[in-house]
Amino acid sequence: MKIKEQIERLAEKAFADHVITTDLENGLFRHYRCAKPGTGIYAFNITTIPGRLIVTGDVGTLVVERLNDMFEWAPSAVESIDYFAEKVPNNIIVKAYDPDTANEFLAEEQTAEGTESDRARIAAELEEYTFCEHTFQSELYSSGLVDGRDFPNLRQWTPAFLWCREAVRWFFRNREANQ
Repeated sequence: MKIKEQIERLAEKAFADHVITTDLENGLFRHYRCAKPGTGIYAFNITTIPGRLIVTGDVGTLVVERLNDMFEWAPSAVESIDYFAEKVPNNIIVKAYDPDTANEFLAEEQTAEGTESDRARIAAELEEYTFCEHTFQSELYSSGLVDGRDFPNLRQWTPAFLWCREAVRWFFRNREANQ
């Protein structure tokens, strides 16, 4: 199971008993606390100021920028992970190198033309480098394994981004019921 699906499943359980407490609703300035009563475990805050929606708390920190009133945009936008991630400022990392993705790529390369092929041999030799993004990419490039093809995407969503996205999804799905 990919990390995205794992965090979606974990967040559903973690937020199951959460309630929304409104701390501030003053036009575009809003602050909500989302938590299971009596505990701060997996608790998070949703705060808006003009042009920004901010998530803070046990799930991490995330800022999303788009419209003056983020409540007009965020409820539907959060469902498209790529579009939602585009609106995160560049200094917040939403995707990072994933050694497991690199190993999956190499496993596919080892079976594409048969396990005795040159391609399989080169892919097997590259396995020792997947621990480090820069080393792996350099060795992969030098190996010739991807000559004439697109370089593989070895990045996956970061857990911090995924947890914060799930918090926003949960908030908008449950906002009306909790008020």
